[in-house]
Amino acid sequence: MIKKKSFEDNFDGNINKKEKRNLKNCTYHNRGLIFKVIILTALVAFCTVSSVEGLKIQNYDVSCKINTSNIVNETIILKIYNNESEDISQVNFDIPQIFSNPSLKSEHGVKSYGLSTMEGVTSLTMDFEKPLKPGATTTLSIGFVRDIDIDYEGKKFVTVTVPAYDSRFTMEIALPQGASIVSPAEGILSISPRDYSIETDGKRIYIKWSKDLDADEKFFTSSVNYAILTPVNPPIDTIHDNTDYLNVYTISLSAVIVLLLIIVLYLIYRLKIILKKSIEDEELDEEKRDEINDLRRNLEISEVNLKNCNKEIDKLEKINSKQNLELKELHDDLEFYKIKNVECNNTITNLESKLKFEKEMNEKLSDAISERDKEIKELEEYQEACEKQKKTISELNKELTSKKEHIDTLEVKIDKYSVGKAETLLNILTSEEKEIIIIIKEHGTISQKEIVDITGYTKSKISRMISDLEQRGIVEKIKVGRLNKIKLSKNFEDKGDMS
Repeated sequence: MIKKKSFEDNFDGNINKKEKRNLKNCTYHNRGLIFKVIILTALVAFCTVSSVEGLKIQNYDVSCKINTSNIVNETIILKIYNNESEDISQVNFDIPQIFSNPSLKSEHGVKSYGLSTMEGVTSLTMDFEKPLKPGATTTLSIGFVRDIDIDYEGKKFVTVTVPAYDSRFTMEIALPQGASIVSPAEGILSISPRDYSIETDGKRIYIKWSKDLDADEKFFTSSVNYAILTPVNPPIDTIHDNTDYLNVYTISLSAVIVLLLIIVLYLIYRLKIILKKSIEDEELDEEKRDEINDLRRNLEISEVNLKNCNKEIDKLEKINSKQNLELKELHDDLEFYKIKNVECNNTITNLESKLKFEKEMNEKLSDAISERDKEIKELEEYQEACEKQKKTISELNKELTSKKEHIDTLEVKIDKYSVGKAETLLNILTSEEKEIIIIIKEHGTISQKEIVDITGYTKSKISRMISDLEQRGIVEKIKVGRLNKIKLSKNFEDKGDMS
């Protein structure tokens, strides 16, 4: 069942000295990248990912395809099941990404939808054309387009954050053609989180995650750093097709214009002849005179039409000139791509040389494998010696049992030591940590933001100190609505002056 979820910012503020040195060597844009991820996590910590009560997610698939223009085409596919006793006609989802004009599909039809954006989260409300009956299932597809997160000095960074549901979950990110995975700086991962697989079809690189997703995880975020090392040129055949299309269009347009002029000139000529004969014939009756008047009016109309045709011809000539310029630009592009093609052929020649070298290396590796097989035979001989060691291990297990009894005795001593642990921890606290503990004790329970306002320390510094005090068992976090409150642990509630 999909319920409202909120997730916390679990960014670790404890950075060792080596990591600090690595971060100093990053560019400002890499620091901005980390800051952006922290801000995004903090914003979505108060956002809601919800749907109608009674819906259960059976399958959850996310696909992100990045084209060579670094545009992300993202599709979220949910197979949902109605396990309630009433029809469901509306579904609500909160997705921690900014997008607009989504593409929505469902077997039950999409009647209408609404979007609202706040603090980095897009809320989507969708109405089914056919209500989802109890016990029925449907597949909902949500597709949208957005930009990548960072593009700096050839290095790209894209991150995808989606809400977590209890379901079988898969995510796939397809990099652009010619792209390779890179590390933006020392100490920063190229791909996160771990437990991913990488595949390729010879044109693109695909990074995939597959797991049983737990709603308690609040959200799932993945990120990839890449760079386009081999630009993909558009096919030359496509350029020829465009050129042929423009030539056919120009010829057809010219033929239509010429034919139109011939028809108009012929009509004018015929009308003038008829008019001349009508005027010269003095014995024409009244009916003929009316016909002449009609012909005169038609002649005037034809002259007006001719003027309009001339205007249209001027417009068409301008369009034709513009298309000729575009055709010239396409020819220039064709020459450029021909040069690129020569460069690609040179690259292929170099790669063939490398392939020949790699074949020689493979032959050497085959010899090394033969030597390894000999070593395997020697290891089999050592296996018999291992059997003898098993007997020794059995004797050691007996000795281990006696050691466990000794461990039980030590645990009793540890319990006695824990009684004075609180006082010992207080003696090693810094003045800043004692200041925070005094503030918490004065208020009983207090939020992390209130501590920042009182002390004037930065948010990251307070977050790091609170996490450290929580790990040492001095403070603990309690859930109050959608916020976390900080209070002293039971071992420190009754302590006196800590100054």
